[in-house]
Amino acid sequence: MIGILVSTYNGDKYIEEQLDSILNQSYKEYSVFIRDDGSSDNTVNILEKYCTNHDNFSFFIGQNIGYSKSFLELLSKVPQCDYYAFCDQDDFWESYKLEYFIEKVKIGINNPILYYSNYYICDNQLNVLSDGEINTSPSLNNIILQCPSNGMTMVINHKMREVVIDKIPDTTYGHDWWISLVAISLGEIVIDERQTVKWRRNDNSLTGKEYRGIPKQLLRLKKVFGGERFQKTQKQIVDFNRIYGESIDSDKMNILNLFTYDSDIKFKYLKKLMCKKKYSFRKLDEILFRFCIFFRLI
Repeated sequence: MIGILVSTYNGDKYIEEQLDSILNQSYKEYSVFIRDDGSSDNTVNILEKYCTNHDNFSFFIGQNIGYSKSFLELLSKVPQCDYYAFCDQDDFWESYKLEYFIEKVKIGINNPILYYSNYYICDNQLNVLSDGEINTSPSLNNIILQCPSNGMTMVINHKMREVVIDKIPDTTYGHDWWISLVAISLGEIVIDERQTVKWRRNDNSLTGKEYRGIPKQLLRLKKVFGGERFQKTQKQIVDFNRIYGESIDSDKMNILNLFTYDSDIKFKYLKKLMCKKKYSFRKLDEILFRFCIFFRLI
């Protein structure tokens, strides 16, 4: 049984299309658990309709705590399942998404497992703009500064759920990134390079032709430098070190120590800058991260 976890917040514009894509899955052994994060639009009425019409749908309303904490709270409260799939409110699942997952991961594995797939980047109408980009060779050094895929492609097994909810962090940049850090440090990651989800870019009016080349890279620059990315990333790393630092091997600990506030490590700035291991699976982002380290932004 797969538990599908959906966090909603003022999502009445697209949530029905997403829930319908779940109903159209070729693999049918699933239940849908929804947490609403304090919506003020028509989202709750829509959820009530789906939960009334489908016995395997249920939802509850929580306080507004943000999407990351909402997903982690939902993960901690749902009934036990074999697997747990994360689902964003405004994307679209291909009908074979869960079937592809079942093909990749066998029930009964005792190790903590994270699965993620590739995806399509789409406009508001789900017209494909480009293929997604995922980390196909994940390691702690190229996950610590960058999530390897998007959360809406991710599925974890029950063992991974137990590890994650045992010590829920105070601060995360995203539930998907946090779980990726846990998986690469204490479990196993299974990668599917096939696209299983259409990722709707609600803030993007670019055409498919424009979502390439320089415009695409400018969007990446905005994502890397926008908001409080590095401050939030730093807090996440410190929290991860606090919770799991004593449980990971020495090689991973060496990488983790480079990005904590440990003043005992001499020349930490230079060690980060000169580290031979890559910080990103994308060439441009690797340059950007080195640039940010050079100017001590992180």
